[in-house]
Amino acid sequence: MKAGRNGIVGFFHPFCNAGGGGERVLWAAIAATQRQWPNAICVVYTGDHGLNKPVLVSTVKDRFDISLRPETLHFIHLTTRNLVLASTYPRFTLLGQSLGSLVLAYEAVAIVVPDIFIDTMGYAFAVAFCKLLFPSLPTAAYVHYPTISTDMLSSLDDSTGQKGVNAGLGSGWRGRAKKQYWRLFARLYSLAGSRIDLVMCNSTWTRNHITALWKPSRSSSTASSSDFASIVYPPCPVRELSAKISLGPSSPPRDHLILYIAQFRQEKNHTLILRSFAKYLHSRPSWDKPPVLVLIGSVRSNSPDEKHVYNLRLLARELKINAATTFICDAPFSLITSYLQKASISVNGMWNEHFGIGNVEALAAGVIPVVHRSGGPWLDIVVDFEGQPIGYHAQNEEEYAAAFQKVYGLDEQQRLEMRQRGRRSVARFSDEVFAQKWVQHLDRLIKLGEERKQWRKDHPFGFYAKPVRGADGVVDLKTWEVGVPGREKTIWEGGLFKLTLVFPDEYPTKPPKCKFVPPLFHPNVYPSGTVCLSILNEEEAWKPAITIKQILLGIQELLNEPNPDSPAQAEAYNLFKKDRAAHPSVGAFKAKALECVKTLRHRGPDWSGNWTGNNTILCHERLSIVGVDSGSQPIVNDDSTLALAVNGEIYNHKILRKVSKVPYNFKTRSDCEIIIPLYLQYDVDAPKQLDGMFSFVLYDKTQDRVIAARDPIGITSFYLGRSTTTPGAVFFASELKALKDVCDNIIAFPPGHVYDSKTDKLTRYFEPTWWDPARVPSTPVDYKLIRRTLERSVLKRLMAEVPYGVLLSGGLDSSLVASIAQRESLRQQALSKNTNGLTNGHKDDADTGLVGIDSDNELTTVTKLPKLNSFSIGLPGAPDSKAAIEVAKFLGTNHHAFEFTLEEGLDALSDVIYHLETYDVTTIRASTPMYLLSRKIKAMGVKMVLSGEGSDEIFGGYLYFHAAPNKEEFHRETVRRVKNLHLADCLRANKSTSAWGVEARVPFLDKQFLEMTMNIDPAEKMITPDRIEKYILRKAFDTSDEPDTKPYLPDNILWRQKEQFSDGVGYGWIDALKDTADRVITDEMMANPKAEWGDDIPDTKEAYWYRLMFDQQFPPTCASTVSRWTPTWSKQTDPSGRAIATHQASYDNPGS
Repeated sequence: MKAGRNGIVGFFHPFCNAGGGGERVLWAAIAATQRQWPNAICVVYTGDHGLNKPVLVSTVKDRFDISLRPETLHFIHLTTRNLVLASTYPRFTLLGQSLGSLVLAYEAVAIVVPDIFIDTMGYAFAVAFCKLLFPSLPTAAYVHYPTISTDMLSSLDDSTGQKGVNAGLGSGWRGRAKKQYWRLFARLYSLAGSRIDLVMCNSTWTRNHITALWKPSRSSSTASSSDFASIVYPPCPVRELSAKISLGPSSPPRDHLILYIAQFRQEKNHTLILRSFAKYLHSRPSWDKPPVLVLIGSVRSNSPDEKHVYNLRLLARELKINAATTFICDAPFSLITSYLQKASISVNGMWNEHFGIGNVEALAAGVIPVVHRSGGPWLDIVVDFEGQPIGYHAQNEEEYAAAFQKVYGLDEQQRLEMRQRGRRSVARFSDEVFAQKWVQHLDRLIKLGEERKQWRKDHPFGFYAKPVRGADGVVDLKTWEVGVPGREKTIWEGGLFKLTLVFPDEYPTKPPKCKFVPPLFHPNVYPSGTVCLSILNEEEAWKPAITIKQILLGIQELLNEPNPDSPAQAEAYNLFKKDRAAHPSVGAFKAKALECVKTLRHRGPDWSGNWTGNNTILCHERLSIVGVDSGSQPIVNDDSTLALAVNGEIYNHKILRKVSKVPYNFKTRSDCEIIIPLYLQYDVDAPKQLDGMFSFVLYDKTQDRVIAARDPIGITSFYLGRSTTTPGAVFFASELKALKDVCDNIIAFPPGHVYDSKTDKLTRYFEPTWWDPARVPSTPVDYKLIRRTLERSVLKRLMAEVPYGVLLSGGLDSSLVASIAQRESLRQQALSKNTNGLTNGHKDDADTGLVGIDSDNELTTVTKLPKLNSFSIGLPGAPDSKAAIEVAKFLGTNHHAFEFTLEEGLDALSDVIYHLETYDVTTIRASTPMYLLSRKIKAMGVKMVLSGEGSDEIFGGYLYFHAAPNKEEFHRETVRRVKNLHLADCLRANKSTSAWGVEARVPFLDKQFLEMTMNIDPAEKMITPDRIEKYILRKAFDTSDEPDTKPYLPDNILWRQKEQFSDGVGYGWIDALKDTADRVITDEMMANPKAEWGDDIPDTKEAYWYRLMFDQQFPPTCASTVSRWTPTWSKQTDPSGRAIATHQASYDNPGS
């Protein structure tokens, strides 16, 4: 809609004849629009019938001194305005008016659909409805005040009575109901407002609340808070008042008069002003020049206003100030002007007034304001100017009275200087400034709409550019997603490089921000992804006429022809200067690396980081649990010679920091950073020093050397890949999916190993005594040691700075972990109360901000939970769910018991296999409920959970261990199971939870606990007629002979028979899987397996079904990483615990 173009600008303003500040904004906006775009048609949608255009234009000129052009001004008369009247809805007024505005908006656009739809009265729902009807319609709103705000919600609990008319109304059942109603309405209001393209607010207070309410629901917006909503101060008559009222040494002296100009309504808080004035007046026995209070305001006929004025008069009499107080109702502007000319002080008493135009008028008239310390008067109007005050702020009677005294105590010269400053300060509220900002913002909306139309008509081949569309289908014109193809016959050929364009408030005066997503390795691209292009430099080559097409063509050219005069990324720039021929290949490789790591973002949704050195790239997706605000990765040392990317937790990092002998400057509080000084001290033996779960890659730039390692048991998933197309390259990733497109040879990185690029070999660093299955231990069982070591293990794993919980299946293992964790949580709470908030009383740790275990086995943590969260899931009536609820009740945890349906489980299977990267039947069966539960846990804001994996492998807890022929075979099987945990239970625990950004920690797989328990004589672990499976673990926590020790668990849980997780969530789950597989997989398919499967042929239809789903998502090269879970000493091929005869006997003969 250029100056010579026709177009319709629709202004939605149902009450355009009211004559208040809102109408001044309307007419000033229309006047500015008419001046900037003379041929535009301005249409006002109004409910005022019988409007005479010439009379109205004349009235606007007389009342506001605003000139309108009647030939391009038209009115659309709406018949349903009664639907937005408050009187129409005695109950649920907010919701009623908002829903009514939808009808009014529909009536408006049914008559005329404008080119731009603008609400100037505060009907967000009307604008959102139009956007829903016409997703491409540019929309704008000028917000005078939020319909509901967080302050309104908080006022319900106010006990002072000072926070508006609803103060203190949140008590009782009515109050609670009102809170819920307001909260629901706030959500609806948020959804409506978030759909508006251009938001202008009249004050900082309004913008803050609008941003807080509307921006979180704007799923497509990447703009900052200031870009989301702009401040455009309403036009005020500052010029007229400045011209009418002189302000100088020779001006008439001011009276000792305090003036309050505000409608006589309860929310204006006249009561506070009367009481403050009384305190001021009675503060001395006599005055040379007694103060006078004048209250001027409008009174609506047949309204509560009249009674309000009557009550105020009674209060003045009661306070004995009636002789010094004057009430003036419905005064003409000439009388108001005369009082502004005489007054010394103006006052404002309303809590959180959104703007307060009367305060601006007072400053323009040379009156010193005393305003409430809230809202627009405090944040925008009465603010220091030229480094000095122009008025005062107050919040209660004492402060107001003191402020009056301060003004009275100034000498004439000080008062004059303050008044003159105040007058100069209000130039920012003039009609001219408003018109300038209005046109600037509207011009952006117009330009973006035109850009979109122009792009559709003419854009270069292979490019795309479009405004972001939210999940609801609403278009966000301020944020665009674009794609730039690589040029032919360059290294970039075949690539499509994605960017976001965010248009600032000042567009097209200022350029958009262009950012590669993910960031690109390029000399002219900042590490954040922001493009450094000359035509996007406001101070160099940017011009408002530059189009999106020109920007994207410039970026395409920049890819292959970097600008050496605009370095933005040091590493890429230095490489470019050193060897221009090498640069493109490195850049292309980084682009691919960032694309690959994006597939792991579910594991680390909190932060994405990358670092490049020589020909090595480290990329990291972070889940922040320890060192939350300082532990971003990759971690780089001071001279950038060492870079580290880690997935995991190092539980002994505090101890290692204290004993480290290498000078090192720690840059974060992250537990992982300790790996860098350990490498400097121990080289490839660094992993031996670590106590935790981890997989890491460290790059030593000085040696051009890569070190990679995985924790002893393989709790965190980790893979190593190679490619025949780049034979010298080695790839590492936490999951297969990040490597499947770049590697044709992938292995699971073996636990307890370290890789060194110097030798290009994997070396085992973890070699405990029990690792050799031929060596059968003979250490007798020590029950107290088992208990003590497991308790210490759980304690270590409570190291966190975020909310955590426990996966509580109801079985023995998870119940013991939950019991120990709950005891420790209660102990930490008690310690916190006794040590002034430090959870262990160690001030040095609190000062450094480090969390974790110290050398005294004390835990420092900042996460204090009133109750430990526990979580369970199962089909309705599942045996484990019932047991979990019983355990939670016994322990006193804050338990969350979830149920899932067979349909939900079956629907999730494909996603589960994608995240698990396996087709093993047992793992998939057990992982699906855990996957569903993890989603619920993350939705509750919990990032870390403790889990019970590992116990069955250590103690021979699976029911098939009943068939072990002797202790030697029993031990060999436990060793085999522990060694293969990374292929089954650890894989399940890690990937099922990580799929939703939750970390699972497994206390049973602690190094010290393993060393102790795996060296116990296996005869003690064997199952006999007198000893149930895992007898020694149960016995270790049996306190029946310890009368002074609180039981860890109820006896029926402590001595309950093992249920495999997939069985315990409900027996119908496995039956449903088998039944569905029988329907999906035919006998013919079973008889003719795929040739590429080789000898790895599924032996059941269920296994065949899972393999097909795996093949749909992963290439054949990934299958070699999969291992099947199968029981030993059993003829059963079904891994379910129910298939084991021992389990069936216990359920057939419950009394035996």
